[in-house]
Amino acid sequence: MKTAGELADLVGGEILQGDSSEPIYRVCPPEAAGLGELCFVTKAAYLKHIKRPSAVLVSRRLVPELKLDNAVLIAVDDAYLAFAQVAAALLEPEPRPVGVHPSAVIESGAQVADSASIGPFCYVGTDAVIEDDVILHAGAHVHARARIGAGSIL
Repeated sequence: MKTAGELADLVGGEILQGDSSEPIYRVCPPEAAGLGELCFVTKAAYLKHIKRPSAVLVSRRLVPELKLDNAVLIAVDDAYLAFAQVAAALLEPEPRPVGVHPSAVIESGAQVADSASIGPFCYVGTDAVIEDDVILHAGAHVHARARIGAGSIL
């Protein structure tokens, strides 16, 4: 969760109306956005599709055409770029367990860093090396003597 003000600062936008402390949890298309959600508009034709979002990112050139009550209005130069930045900022990282799942097979001689995450039904072959912060998702197969570099995700 971020506030509308934090998101406006992130994208170099200007809040033209509304409360900068409005909480924003996710992004949605204009026709679906509601409480706690932000949408963006780049063309006048899309203005009619806006329902009741908490916030709207809008291209500065569209500001004169926008008539919207009860939403934070954030004017930006490039709504596409701003929307991508906001979406990335609101993305919650997927939690990952550290360790080896009980169904994973780790062959003799394999080295697995303590910070690695080895998911269900993974296989790590003989003398393979799994470095720090590696994530092996379910079913990943690492051949014998292979090395998976730090921070890799398979």
